[in-house]
Amino acid sequence: MAGWIVDVDPFLLLSSDARGQMWLLVTEGYPPDIGHDFLLGRTIRGLLWAVIETLAISIVGTTLAVAFAIPLALASASIPIRGRCIPVRPPRESRSDTRSIAVPDFC
Repeated sequence: MAGWIVDVDPFLLLSSDARGQMWLLVTEGYPPDIGHDFLLGRTIRGLLWAVIETLAISIVGTTLAVAFAIPLALASASIPIRGRCIPVRPPRESRSDTRSIAVPDFC
């Protein structure tokens, strides 16, 4: 679906050229560069920028997760009003009496 929205053919990822490029990406990343120049040859400013960038990515990811979770939670919840709960969707018939014992309804 996302490929259709951005007008990308997902089957292009299965082509021999794409597989070659993916394999090149994997082989260039292994073994990882743990040399002294790579790890310790950075400036403090460069390291701080990398830390800030990592924190920014995590904050944006958490914000997006909350933004998607709140509407989903509200859509699936009952609405409590003055001690009574008004179900958003009609109640389902219970298949057995064990469901009401295992998961009590508080509304």
